[in-house]
Amino acid sequence: MRQSLTDRFDPIPLPADHLWERAAAAMALLFFLLYSPPAEPSFSLCGFLRFTGRPCPFCGMTRALCSLAKGDWRAALDFHALSPAVMAAAIWVLARGRISIGRGWQACGLAFGLFGLVRFLRIYMS
Repeated sequence: MRQSLTDRFDPIPLPADHLWERAAAAMALLFFLLYSPPAEPSFSLCGFLRFTGRPCPFCGMTRALCSLAKGDWRAALDFHALSPAVMAAAIWVLARGRISIGRGWQACGLAFGLFGLVRFLRIYMS
C-alpha cells in the first residue's frame, strides 16, 4: 500500500521509553552551550594521552562541541575536525528521541577510527 504525502510527514510519536535519550541529548547540548573550557587545559582526563603522550581520536571533542554550540566553527574545527558530525548526531537524537545502531553509526565509528589513525601518524611523524 502506498503512503500518502501527509502520512510521511506526520510527527514522530514520542514513546516514553526513549525519553532518557532525549533528556541526555538535551542536557549535553545545554552543557556545551553554557560551559566555556580553556583553550589549553591544565590537565587531561584522557588516559590514552597520559599513557602515550599522543591524543586519542576523541581528544579535543569537549572544547570543539562547546565552541560549536556558541557558533565558533573555526575554533571547533581546530579542536576536532569531526565535531560537526557529533553535534549533528546529538541534535538527531534530540529530534528523533532514540539511538538506533545502524550503518550511520558504523560509518561514524569508522570515521573516528580513521581520524584517530591519521592524527596519530601525523603527530608521530612530525
